[in-house]
Order: sequence, then C-alpha cells, then structure tokens
Amino acid sequence: MLKIMSCMLLISCSCMLGIMKSYNLKTRCVELENSIETLRMLDIDITYKKEPLAKSFEKISSAKSCYLTEMMRHCSHSLQNQRSLDESWYLAKDRYDSSNYLSDNDMTILDDLFVSLGKSDSEGQHRLFEAAILRLLSNLKEAKNIESKKGKMYVSISTAAGIVTSILLL
Repeated sequence: MLKIMSCMLLISCSCMLGIMKSYNLKTRCVELENSIETLRMLDIDITYKKEPLAKSFEKISSAKSCYLTEMMRHCSHSLQNQRSLDESWYLAKDRYDSSNYLSDNDMTILDDLFVSLGKSDSEGQHRLFEAAILRLLSNLKEAKNIESKKGKMYVSISTAAGIVTSILLL
C-alpha cells in the first residue's frame, strides 16, 4: 500500500512540474499581450496628450496591472525624485527582475524603447513605439507557437517520466 501511495505521489509531482513549466510559457504570452497594450496606451498618452513621462507612467500603471506597469510605476517615482529615465528604468528593471517572465529579447526591445524616450520629438517617439510594438508582436507570435508546442510536451513528458519511474519502483 505504501509503495502504491508513493508511486501516485511521484506521478502527481512530476505532472505538476510539467504543468508549472507550461504555465511559465503561458505567462510569457500574457505578459507580452499586456506589454503591447500598455505601450499602445503610453504611445497615445505621450503623442497626443503630450503628458510628461512621470505623469503618463503613473496614470497608465494605475489603470493596468502587469510586469511593465509595475516597472513604469517605479520609474514614475524615480523620475519625480529627479532621476534620469535611463537610471529610473534600470533601477526598476533590477527591482522587478525576479517577477519577470519576458525573454531577454523582449526586455532588449523594452530597454531600447524606454532608454530612447524623451530624446526626440513626438513624431519620432511615435515611430519608436510603432517599431517596438511590431517587434513585440513578432515575439508574441513566436511565444504562442512555443507555448502550443512545448507546453503540451512538458506536461506529457513529465507525466510519462513519473509513470515510468513508478513502474520501475514497483
């Protein structure tokens, strides 16, 4: 009886590991979708309303909750404390790095955008947003493809590994 219970526990644990890995892939897709929507909101706010960055960051971060808006909230507070945008962005990036599901490529796109904000006219900034959003949309498409393929694979392989290990133990 004890062997059967331990085998069931082993199968359950290995299955949960696959589900957790699959969840990370799904979360990246959700974060990319939220980031794209947030960047569109920020583009409108900066380009058409001509709001200062700190005020735009604060307003958008209060309207939506995701990884990028948390970083923007931190940037807003740093900007209000007379820090530069570059310094504020990298401080926020360091602070929220542990809760980041985005890939290095995704973060590079965001780094390029946020470091460039405020260094050109509103039309130039609008083009920066468009380019960043297009690149993130491409990454989103790739992330969804990876999630659909690898997500199922992780769950299947981990469950199969648990079953095989349980059979070997019996």
